[in-house]
Amino acid sequence: NADKERQKALYMVAGRITDIKGNICEQHHWYFGTPEDRYAAEFFMKVEWTVYSSTLRKVVAQFETEGMARHDKPTRQGIFTTFIDAFADATDALANNQDFYHLAKGDAPDQDVIPIAERGQKNFEPLALTQVPVSTQPMGRHMADTQAAVVTVRLGGSHGSGFLIGGNGLILTNYHVVTDTSEVTIVFDSGLEIVGKVLRRDSIRDVALVQVPVRGVAPLPLRLDGTLRATDTVFAIGTPIELDLKTTVTKGVVSAFRQEERTGNRYIQSDVDISGGNSGGPLLDEFGNVVGISVAGVGPVSVGLNLFIPIEDALDALNLHVSGRSGS
Repeated sequence: NADKERQKALYMVAGRITDIKGNICEQHHWYFGTPEDRYAAEFFMKVEWTVYSSTLRKVVAQFETEGMARHDKPTRQGIFTTFIDAFADATDALANNQDFYHLAKGDAPDQDVIPIAERGQKNFEPLALTQVPVSTQPMGRHMADTQAAVVTVRLGGSHGSGFLIGGNGLILTNYHVVTDTSEVTIVFDSGLEIVGKVLRRDSIRDVALVQVPVRGVAPLPLRLDGTLRATDTVFAIGTPIELDLKTTVTKGVVSAFRQEERTGNRYIQSDVDISGGNSGGPLLDEFGNVVGISVAGVGPVSVGLNLFIPIEDALDALNLHVSGRSGS
């Protein structure tokens, strides 16, 4: 709905009329000279526009435009109509401003570390990830480190989850969390907030890669042996519903493995509880190794039928390779 779309807005734009001039002419009866409450009008105005970034939480640009309108035929709504048309003319001028156009389009002012590729395209250059040894210790013994690697991904008034992989500040999340924007806000368990650049995205597989200039937080190990089975214990970590609920841990089992007919996309089905905001967070085995990515539930509330992208498929979609993995 409209409210949800507004929450996803990367920018908010406010206009303030700084100057206005006008002429108003009321029509009078041709014989008696009595006023007839009908008006012809013309207005000229200057509008100052302020662009606020929901990601950076600050004003990122200001523009000034001019608008003019004239209605010669007197009508009862003549003053109001002419005023609105003058403001609309100033708005059109904003839309035609090249600096505003590139800002709204999301063009980055400089090059990313890894070139941004369009969603759904398979033209990414291979990218090697630093190998993190697979954990063989129960996750409870290193839970703090595991939670530290899980982040909240915020875009406008909405949010999802993500997690660090392979070092160099790389974060894996869902495409539908970052959409087509070039930057998002990353919030760590420690409270640190930092802007991350979206480097790669694939809308078909619903995955995206983000990078932040952060070091010192260990990425999660990835389980790529293909041995996950139904009834295996799994855990989901993320930020369900509210930002204050970051790094929430839920437990369940693998229920089944599914494949979508239209796209061929594979999914892990599990009864582990996830809610809105978990999207992009990791699905972990009992040792804290990533086996999947939270992506969807069946219905508006969690009913124990939730889907996760296999981690192997997420890496393949973005052409990410772990040293030592077959085919890398």
